[in-house]
Amino acid sequence: MTYPKQKEIEIPLLTEIDGAGGEVRPRDIYDKVAQHFPELTEEDLERRMERYPSIHKWHNKVQWARQVLINKGEIDGSVYGVWKITDLGRQRIRGDVPPPPEEITLLDLKETHENAVRTRLLDRLNNFTPTQFEHFARQLLEAMGFNEIVVTQQSHDGGIDGHGKLRQGIVKINAAF
Repeated sequence: MTYPKQKEIEIPLLTEIDGAGGEVRPRDIYDKVAQHFPELTEEDLERRMERYPSIHKWHNKVQWARQVLINKGEIDGSVYGVWKITDLGRQRIRGDVPPPPEEITLLDLKETHENAVRTRLLDRLNNFTPTQFEHFARQLLEAMGFNEIVVTQQSHDGGIDGHGKLRQGIVKINAAF
């Protein structure tokens, strides 16, 4: 799934902070903002950052939106652990402030690119014939360090498409795929 762009999160974030009395603790806001995006799945909300697996990707996106709103003066970031809307933030919700020009962040571009690559890859894999898939699996395993890879015959192979060996330190592992 493609997460909403950072800019698309700003108004729902401000709205939820305002609706909670003007200030919230971060842990109380992520799920409320997510409700503004019904296309987000449980899997999307649980997905972790690749480089920082202790951080939820959705939380990170909301935090970045918050930081942009602090920079614009629409959230007061002066108290640690409290997200507080400012008068300027309330004006933006009401539409009293003209919307800022459209901005695309590097994070938005990266996610769009990753999703496009993922979609193209899955489309290609789903269109492989069984033989093409077996040979793709062989090439993938070779790239991952397997050797002595053999693709089995196409029929009566018991679901095993091939086998090979992987060296892990001093151990050589026989593997089937």
